[in-house]
Amino acid sequence: MFFRKLLISIILILLIISALFSNSTFAVQAENKGSTFFFYFYGDGCPFCDQVEKNFFPELKERNPDLEIKKIEVWHSPENAKFFQEIATENFGLDFIELGVPAMFIGEYYIIGLPSQRDEEVIEQIVRRYLS
Repeated sequence: MFFRKLLISIILILLIISALFSNSTFAVQAENKGSTFFFYFYGDGCPFCDQVEKNFFPELKERNPDLEIKKIEVWHSPENAKFFQEIATENFGLDFIELGVPAMFIGEYYIIGLPSQRDEEVIEQIVRRYLS
């Protein structure tokens, strides 16, 4: 009985932790204020990545024409996948298990998965801050 309660508790804790880390925005320290980068990692054929490219990027680029988005395909390029892992783990402190596409790294923020409305607002604020 004790082990069953322990197992249920562990499962609940893992579910809560995974909910906290999915599709969320996290702040980390920016390397250089006044300059920014926007890395977009995607997988060729990923339906979620297609949604980001069709529904999110066009409006963002229209409002911020000076923004340069570095698009990097990671499913079919081992070199790009390694670069994605290095950016995520070394610069943002993410664990390999947290990585997936679409993934966006801009300034001091990152988003793994589809951006929420809040994520879109945060990205817009960061872009304006760094491009002004």
